[in-house]
Amino acid sequence: MSTTQASLPKAVREGAATTSILRRSNFAVAVIVGLLLVFAVTTPAFLTYENFRSAIGSAALTGTVAVGLTFITLSGNFLPLSVEQSATSVAISLAIALNAGLPVPLALLVAVVVALIVGAVQGYVVSLGANPIIVTLGAGAAIAGIVAAVTGNRALTVDATLLRWLGDASLLGVPISTWIFLAITVVATIFSRHHRRGVEVRLMGENKAAARASGLSVPFLTILAFVLATLAIAVVAILSVSSFGRASTDQFTGLTFNAIAAVLLGGTALQGGLGSPMRSAFGAVFVALLINMLSLREFSYGARLLVEGIVVVAAVSYYRVRSKAVQK
Repeated sequence: MSTTQASLPKAVREGAATTSILRRSNFAVAVIVGLLLVFAVTTPAFLTYENFRSAIGSAALTGTVAVGLTFITLSGNFLPLSVEQSATSVAISLAIALNAGLPVPLALLVAVVVALIVGAVQGYVVSLGANPIIVTLGAGAAIAGIVAAVTGNRALTVDATLLRWLGDASLLGVPISTWIFLAITVVATIFSRHHRRGVEVRLMGENKAAARASGLSVPFLTILAFVLATLAIAVVAILSVSSFGRASTDQFTGLTFNAIAAVLLGGTALQGGLGSPMRSAFGAVFVALLINMLSLREFSYGARLLVEGIVVVAAVSYYRVRSKAVQK
């Protein structure tokens, strides 16, 4: 660090570093978009309206989850590995409630309560000092076991007119799921930047010791971050059941990886404190378009996963290297 930099107040140096990181992140995003456009031009079917509509619809589900997961990462608790199982628990709960004869509003309430419990329990255990990776991995296994025992590993079908409407409806030619994704992204971004609790989650992620010293309730904020994430997961689970009219244990395969990839491609720092739900939403759109393009080029499932993994590792490595560079 130069003498001039060292003489600056710490807050100014940190602010300058953050600004520099964001500028370089934006540059990386521009590079990714540029490459995507090049590939799109060389894949004619990619530019059709129906294909783009399908890709964005897929991005809406992954993006909604990614927006919720951003709060866990911002809080300094890495990323949950129980996304698919949490979504399955909500979907199965909704199907059981509907098949038991509950009205759709009450069945939806049951599903939301299940999501709140799943998120709060994981957040509480993590708030006690447990490793979030181990907690969410264990929670995922436990949830999967419970769901399998309850359903006998059978898919549950549902037949609710109102719910089917939610899955099939569109506005201005755009699926309702996409509008919900956009609304959640905007609300989450505003909450993260301007609401007191959202700002506190970010501050906790930057430095938990300082957060405690300043009087912030770290346990509460940790639980809040997990609850917000599982509520976003619940939205996707409900939309999925609405669209397919069924709930099964394998309904959300790949959701965990895709949502995590979206958060990381969006530039949210794994150590916490730096990132944005809006950027995670952008990352989800990129992931969906990338997978869609690879599918049109007839890449195998394994090849698509390989490419997606390479892109994620490259992006995270870039963000990490640039972050270290501006902190020197």
